[in-house]
Amino acid sequence: MAITTSPAPAPPSAKQRAARFLPRPIVELLDRLVFRARRGRVRSTQWFFGLFGFNIVKKDDYYSTLPVLAEIEKTRARWDKPSALVGIDLDVPAMSAALRDLAGRWEDEFADVTGDYIANTTQGFGPGYPQLDARTLYYMLREHKPARYLEIGSGLSTYYASLAARRNAEEGSPLQITCVEPYPFDALRTLDNFELVEGFVQDVPLSTFEALDDGDVLFIDSSHALKIDSDVAFLFLEVLPRLKPGVIVHIHDVHFPFNGPYPADMWLFGERWPVYWNEAMVVQIFLAHNSAYRVLLSTPMIRHEDEAVLTELFDDYTPVADDRNPPSSLWLRRVP
Repeated sequence: MAITTSPAPAPPSAKQRAARFLPRPIVELLDRLVFRARRGRVRSTQWFFGLFGFNIVKKDDYYSTLPVLAEIEKTRARWDKPSALVGIDLDVPAMSAALRDLAGRWEDEFADVTGDYIANTTQGFGPGYPQLDARTLYYMLREHKPARYLEIGSGLSTYYASLAARRNAEEGSPLQITCVEPYPFDALRTLDNFELVEGFVQDVPLSTFEALDDGDVLFIDSSHALKIDSDVAFLFLEVLPRLKPGVIVHIHDVHFPFNGPYPADMWLFGERWPVYWNEAMVVQIFLAHNSAYRVLLSTPMIRHEDEAVLTELFDDYTPVADDRNPPSSLWLRRVP
């Protein structure tokens, strides 16, 4: 017969011990004073280091969402690897064929209209949007000819969107570009048919997103961090479930089949301060067994499984082994 033992009872707290010999009002008063002292110590520590630009988190805080760099470096083999992406319908051959078709229709025009990519990065719109992603953005806007393009974030992507919008307008399909951006570059204000909402997306009325119609584009290039009151939390919890069928969604920096910062040698363990992006994990959870959204295109999935297609189609494509900022666009569509 198995013998079970009950766990030892937890030792009494200081408040419980004090209650044995002090009146209850005194115990409650002391408890409030101790609470205020502890809170004051935490707040003053955060305030002091905040003066120097630091937000302090205890390394041994089990509940902290901020990982300890030394620990995830030790466990890298466990997490820095491709995910099976279970529950997500990703037909890479179909995506490669779709990209090939888009290139067949729009590549010559893209090269003629957009010019030199490196020169475009110096025009003041900001860096960071990879060349292949800029190319597919141009293709998608020319292909679908949306009436509205709502971008969360802004930068070089906005410039490429404006070039596609100009050609659409010449053909009788004007495109209204709106960017929600708390830290805009001045060059944005030079674009035609452009509206800047200077602020955080969390403050944008939900009706703005609900007004997007079939064929319109919601372009998301966020902080990439899920946390309390973040743009990622707002977009995935409140916005995407509200979109009408037919709305096209772009999410940047989703390096499927990896779901962390990629490549980790640059974004986590490189020469710069690490970035603990976790948005790709949220996207993976959101899409798993989700019949309301269909994946149209993933440039990193093509890169991962069929990179030869990219080197064949585009003479200026840089193989992932030599690219510190590889393409990372994910295109979805809300379905009925």
